[in-house]
Amino acid sequence: MQRFFSRRWVFSGDTGDADLFPYNLSRFFLLMAGIYLFWWIWEKPLHFFPVTRLMNGWSAWMVQGLYHGSEWILTRICRMEACYDGQRICLGSPGSLSISHPCSGIRQFTQFTLLMIFYPGPWLKKTWFIPLGWVAVHLANLLRIAGLSLVIVYLPRLWPFFHGYLAKGIFYLVFFILWVIWAEYIATGKSFSQKTILSDRRRITSARRRSGRSLYLPRRWIRHRFPQ
Repeated sequence: MQRFFSRRWVFSGDTGDADLFPYNLSRFFLLMAGIYLFWWIWEKPLHFFPVTRLMNGWSAWMVQGLYHGSEWILTRICRMEACYDGQRICLGSPGSLSISHPCSGIRQFTQFTLLMIFYPGPWLKKTWFIPLGWVAVHLANLLRIAGLSLVIVYLPRLWPFFHGYLAKGIFYLVFFILWVIWAEYIATGKSFSQKTILSDRRRITSARRRSGRSLYLPRRWIRHRFPQ
């Protein structure tokens, strides 16, 4: 367990020739499962104790932001007739869309924050990457609400599928993309070109092992082929 959670097993770029991305991926899914279980216990049986009023107020404030933001997207970008009447987004004859508190995005904000707190990495970089992730999650939620509004207008029969399955998966896709950016680039401080060099080095070493040739490489050649 100590080896699994040590810094050596965090990023594939710091582990020599071993490609540890599967280990990182398994840890990502384990963390997400634990965070989801924690949220379910905190929300359902405990009702956000001991900050119930704070969480409910924050959720209501985020719902209002989603109403106004999605209305702007629908009217300015999609050129649709949509208006917020204080309780729902009216879409004309097709119907209307109401945003409940579970759809406010507060759960996703909390899940992403806990993921970044418990996943290893420099804390100084986490102080700006976590708020950046909040922005990405909120934008994804805005696009989700606007997309569901379009489903109500143009594909009403597919509403259960889009709302129950596809729309919920958007958040976890955003989580995964943000995690890859963090684990592979931000936390390690390596650019895409440096990651490519490390990948080339691993491929060369692996090929030499398969061919049975000696793993010795002249130090001068290594410095020339893989400059730091």
